[in-house]
Amino acid sequence: MTVISVYNNSNYTPPNTTLDESFYSYYGCREPIGSAWWEIRNRLGDNYFNHFLVNTLIDNVSPTDSLRYKPRYFYNALMRNSTPSNQLVIDKAYSDRGLYFTPQVISAGVSNPPDGRDKNMFRIGDPVHVKVTNCPQNTPLTVYIVEDQDYSDGMNISALNAIICQVSGTSDNDGVWYSSSPVMTASAVGDYDILVDIGNNGMLHFAYIRANVRDGFDGLNGPGFTIYDDGIDVVLALDISGSMGDECINLQRLTRRFISAMLPGDKINIFGFNEGTPPNWNGGYINFSPTPTAQLYSITSSNQNSFINSVGVPSAGGNTDLLVPFTYGYNRFGTPTERKKGMVLLSDGEHNPTIDPENPHNHYYSNLHTMNNVSTSIYSNYNPRGIECYTMRFGNNYIGIVNMNNIASWGHGIAYQVPYLSNMSLIVSRLINRLRGNPPSYENNHSIPPNSNQTFQIEVDDLADNLRTTLIWNTSVNLSDNLFTLTSPSGIIYNQPECLGFTTQKYIIDAPESGI
Repeated sequence: MTVISVYNNSNYTPPNTTLDESFYSYYGCREPIGSAWWEIRNRLGDNYFNHFLVNTLIDNVSPTDSLRYKPRYFYNALMRNSTPSNQLVIDKAYSDRGLYFTPQVISAGVSNPPDGRDKNMFRIGDPVHVKVTNCPQNTPLTVYIVEDQDYSDGMNISALNAIICQVSGTSDNDGVWYSSSPVMTASAVGDYDILVDIGNNGMLHFAYIRANVRDGFDGLNGPGFTIYDDGIDVVLALDISGSMGDECINLQRLTRRFISAMLPGDKINIFGFNEGTPPNWNGGYINFSPTPTAQLYSITSSNQNSFINSVGVPSAGGNTDLLVPFTYGYNRFGTPTERKKGMVLLSDGEHNPTIDPENPHNHYYSNLHTMNNVSTSIYSNYNPRGIECYTMRFGNNYIGIVNMNNIASWGHGIAYQVPYLSNMSLIVSRLINRLRGNPPSYENNHSIPPNSNQTFQIEVDDLADNLRTTLIWNTSVNLSDNLFTLTSPSGIIYNQPECLGFTTQKYIIDAPESGI
């Protein structure tokens, strides 16, 4: 017998009755409450619970308290006199019958996530959703996201530090509320809590006292969720000198792949270069769409496709001065930050400045910039700012190979080659992952009862380097007695685990598909 079955029974429930916590006090709800007690008795033991129930009645129920007939009053008395493990048993017995007293709150990356899909780590730019379950039915509530802090029972919400945002709503007939659109977008690095004021009384309660309504918390003991910044700032310098004339389409394709491989919250700037003009050989660059000025532009989920489509095929011509990108690149990163920063040179690596045979040493006629000037600029303007320099080389010219390798070495980056179009996406992903650094590691442990079939969902991050899963059992058995398989988001089945002795099987999958 559940609260909803009582509510739907016209013998118990008058017309136009609201299903909320006040309904729990209706006479017909004695059956689900009694059933909950019986379940607790079965789980905790007959003698223990009989004494526990009687002692709770004697010691915790005041005969003069006007609230003593509320089901929550006795639930709170049971909970505050129980160990944490017994509290789980008590709350489950009540909630399984639709008697919701202790709300559960999670942060998530999607609206209305299924069980087990909470998310506690968010990148800058990620949407943050909230889901509340186990809440009294049809009850108004307000969700607050605040900076992680300490709380006292009964504190006023107005006394909270730094309320980031708030959203109001009402739980449904199942005691569930979730945000259909993001409650917030992760924007500032830090630790955060989610608080849910059940009933909107303006106060926070988490202690099981009298008939106080317990509010919802994700972050009562430690942070509810964390926002971290693994965003990257990238400046792409495209060599559009005459020697790159046959690679213009590939420059467009490679640039588009860069943008598509980046994540919301990442920033990019794109410009082309060849050679400046005498006598000082300044200039020699052009800003490319979608970044029309010499500054970083943020990539978002809403503008990423338009950014990709706006990248056109550049026109090539003129000589090549490899100092140009390293003269006009570093200022595009703007004010120094802690974010990972990468300058990426797309070129054949040929340094071919103008030299007048009759005036080879006169800067009015000849461009005297050398690769030594390039190294000086990198050491002076890039290394101190934490800007790593990467190269993506077209062609196999020996001098080009040497120059591109040197630039990457001076700038503490990596030199890549782009020999085939089919390699572009892979090389771009490797470069971006190298620049971004290792993503956070996540660990989940599950217990599997003997002689059972269990299915677990594993969420793999977009940037995961590998997925490690291990099945361990206590006693030696035939390996064939345990079937351990994985299924990727696209349906690939892994059914040949590595066996370690007679009690362990494992998979290690490099570059796994992201998703479930």
